[in-house]
Amino acid sequence: MDKGETQRAKTEIPNETDISYGDAPRQKYDLYGTDLPEDSSIFLWIHGGYGKFHFGLTLQLSVSFSCLCVLTNN
Repeated sequence: MDKGETQRAKTEIPNETDISYGDAPRQKYDLYGTDLPEDSSIFLWIHGGYGKFHFGLTLQLSVSFSCLCVLTNN
């Protein structure tokens, strides 16, 4: 998702952003669809972030990960 799509979603879908879940400044999440009924299914995407690790002067290893879940009320 590019930044334009993110901005569009923030204006079109009721949301609450930058909710803290820890003490670090970047430990935050965004919640979209805050107007949905209580029995709605939940689409959960956990993005693990992005990190760069440098080994010596020439080797750079980039790492990122994510997890996708759909939770339903059965």
